[in-house]
Amino acid sequence: MDPPYTVMHNLNGFVKYNQNIFAWEDQERLCKALKRASERGVMFALTNADHYSIRKLYDGFGTQRRLSRYSMIAGGANYRSKSTELFITNY
Repeated sequence: MDPPYTVMHNLNGFVKYNQNIFAWEDQERLCKALKRASERGVMFALTNADHYSIRKLYDGFGTQRRLSRYSMIAGGANYRSKSTELFITNY
């Protein structure tokens, strides 16, 4: 899964846009849905912002890996830089 990343931090250039389409309550609802799916034996992989709020939300789910990547999406090349994101699995 690749939901809109959390807006609980200031590193996201689309804070207002993301907050309107996928608020923190939606992040919590997704986590609860994944917990229920996991209890039924469904395996999942999820990406999200590398932020303590997401690490805490998915604590105990399985594996959380920090991945480095270059941001290719930005209004100007000056804002495209190396960043990290979380890769979370329940397996």
